Amino acid sequence: MKMKNKLIVFACGVLALTLVSCAEKKKDTTIITHRVVKKPSTEIKTVGDYNEKQEVQWVGSTYTVVLNLQADKTLPTVAEGNQKYYDNSVVVKVVRQDGSEFFSKTFKKTDFTAYIDTKTADNGVLLGIVFNRVEENHLCFSASVGSPDMLSDAYVPLMLKISRFGEVSISKDTLMERPDDTSTTDEMEDEDLAV
Repeated sequence: MKMKNKLIVFACGVLALTLVSCAEKKKDTTIITHRVVKKPSTEIKTVGDYNEKQEVQWVGSTYTVVLNLQADKTLPTVAEGNQKYYDNSVVVKVVRQDGSEFFSKTFKKTDFTAYIDTKTADNGVLLGIVFNRVEENHLCFSASVGSPDMLSDAYVPLMLKISRFGEVSISKDTLMERPDDTSTTDEMEDEDLAV
């Protein structure tokens, strides 16, 4: 009888194991992932370095206008949102036909602060200076100070003139008003300032 009891216990054990293994197990539907958190960029961006050289006929002779815009790391950076940008400086040279320099000056945003609002002065950069035209005894350049974000169109258009005596005058360019500018045309008349 001992053997019979052992067989019964063994059979019960096998049956219990079979029932447990055949029972439906709950499926775990939990998915574990790691969320990628993008850290703000600590890189300080630059806004369009360029060099330009152009020959012009002016006051009876040929001159070469040389423009060189570079990020100026000696100037304070500006911020657009969380992104920081280097401000720019622009070297403007006017070279005579014999290679001697008639004019050379490095322009910075501070040269234009009399013509820009406080927000642009604090958060904008010198976007550039480009040769525009010869106007009697002056070489005329277009300049702009504004948002360093390339997708933005917020800027202040300016006019820079160099006289035949090397004198510089700056004025707000009234022909290119910003879309968000609420000033009237009378308020924006050219106010020349010798630099």
